[in-house]
Amino acid sequence: MSAARRLTDPLEAGAALDAAAPALIEDGRVLSHQDLLVQVDALASLLQRWLSPGDRSATGRIGPRVGVCALNSMRHVIAVLAIFRAGAVWVPINPHHGPEINRTLIRQADLDLLLIEADCAPAVGTGSVSALLIDEGGELDRHLNRALGDRPGMVPEGAEDIVCIRFVGIPEGRFRGILLPARCFLGVQLTLERLFAPVAADLSLLAAPLSEDAVHFVLPVLGAGGAHRLLRHAGPAGILDALRQEVTLAYLPPALVPLLLGEGDFAPSDFPALRHLACGAGGLPPGLAARARERFGPRLSTLFGLPEAPLTVAALGGAEMGETGPGASVGPPCEGSRIALLEPDGVLRQEPGAVGEVVVAGDLVMAGYLNAPVETDAAFHEGWLRTGEVGALDARGHLMLGERAVSTAATTDDGWPADRRRHTLNA
Repeated sequence: MSAARRLTDPLEAGAALDAAAPALIEDGRVLSHQDLLVQVDALASLLQRWLSPGDRSATGRIGPRVGVCALNSMRHVIAVLAIFRAGAVWVPINPHHGPEINRTLIRQADLDLLLIEADCAPAVGTGSVSALLIDEGGELDRHLNRALGDRPGMVPEGAEDIVCIRFVGIPEGRFRGILLPARCFLGVQLTLERLFAPVAADLSLLAAPLSEDAVHFVLPVLGAGGAHRLLRHAGPAGILDALRQEVTLAYLPPALVPLLLGEGDFAPSDFPALRHLACGAGGLPPGLAARARERFGPRLSTLFGLPEAPLTVAALGGAEMGETGPGASVGPPCEGSRIALLEPDGVLRQEPGAVGEVVVAGDLVMAGYLNAPVETDAAFHEGWLRTGEVGALDARGHLMLGERAVSTAATTDDGWPADRRRHTLNA
């Protein structure tokens, strides 16, 4: 990770391009780039006073842990960016999960503070952690109004410092916290900038939950001076309606694609402004990819990643999907990512024609699992993250995904669940 660039630097870059330009749009309300920066800095300053993050160490610090439980809203974006800017650790708490699950995650994460919208309070319950309502016009505003104009202290940002703890479900109803360092978030950010080349005229649609991979698109678009439209309640019809309007860039998880395809007839010409429709993080099955490309056109691209290596392990652009046959591959490794195939005898291969379990290395790979050193060791082979996916490399170095390496019911010899791409809570 470059020491010259910090995770939230795009906030200042966007404001410097045009401070008055829209940054966030929600239900017809608009927040400018300058006002967004001011509110993020005010909340970051408050978090530093309340939580005392202190100086980061050079290697792998885990600072105060702040959960956010909210739907897609301006305040959700402000909260996440302020946590990063304060030098704390963001813990996404998905409001679509029930209170029993979320209380378990809050205990495992050992949260210092929970920032929550009133509508999401039933998803958490009471008494499990100190909580602050972040709705506009509510409890947080009393503090923010006194802090407007304050700037947070600059906390040195080490590449290995943990900036996010994200949970996945594993067999037997248990949960595992993934430790994602600054290098991971910045690596994904830089890759998305290269892949989609956002510009000041872009209007990005944030319809997928911000507690999931959609959050990675926030800063690349803001840094280019573009804006995000937030959909608080995003059904298929509402998403399609938004895509038909001024939206130029959108990200959707694969589960949403068949729902959109089932929402009446539409064709590529229905989306005149749309430049990029990115689908991730696991790629699309061949048949579904073919139907999606027919309906959305060559603007459709796919991203491959997993919770432990988010979103940009490999990518396949719309033109390449047309050349190779939709869904035939998930594309070549993204810059900063390395892919190899692990054979049963432990040999790693990277040449065309190699077949085996897909393993990944690079900046976007997790630091490990929260309070789980044995499981962390088992998730790696000679420094490569094991994905549990069977794959092959074609003649161009594109990754082709096959069947699971082993069934979800099986375990490896070390007892670690073999299906590492298990059900994801905040993936």
